[in-house]
Amino acid sequence: MPLTDKVFGVGLARTGTTSMHQAMGLLGLNSAPDSIPLLDSIDENFLACHDAFFDNPIPFRYRQLEAVCPDARWIVTQRPVEQWLDSMQWLFGPGLDRLDPQTRAIGDRVHRELYGSDTFDAQHLGTIYERHYDELAGWVSGRDAIWIHVDRGITWEPICELLDLDVPAEPFPHSNKRRRSWRRKAR
Repeated sequence: MPLTDKVFGVGLARTGTTSMHQAMGLLGLNSAPDSIPLLDSIDENFLACHDAFFDNPIPFRYRQLEAVCPDARWIVTQRPVEQWLDSMQWLFGPGLDRLDPQTRAIGDRVHRELYGSDTFDAQHLGTIYERHYDELAGWVSGRDAIWIHVDRGITWEPICELLDLDVPAEPFPHSNKRRRSWRRKAR
């Protein structure tokens, strides 16, 4: 895909971003396994190597990404705030505790820089969540974008329609259930 024809997931972490990453692969797109190289700046060389990008820091860089990729397509994933906070509480605690020191340091940095804290604070994170999705609600209007409420189920149809691709025969991947996924990552 040209640099102007990319797919970005702008839903917060823990809202189906790993499933979306895997889905892009099933659709034949080269989805970046992580987007940490974009934490410090928008790296056009990194963007040129992949078709799709999900998870942190993408939800916090969408305006800068749009400036570089004006024809991008956008996928907003969202789950109810209570479910998200429960998942984030696990992520800020046992999820990070299972990681090797280098990966843990990256996780702590991401939490500090993107969420404003490296410890779980439900009120603070709830405010971040509400502000993020309120801003996105106005921002996606008029853009090539879809909004997926993951608690209602994710299906291929709206994604394939957005991307102008055929619906695959495989079922939509539902991965990264909290503890199962982190056990795999921590090995």
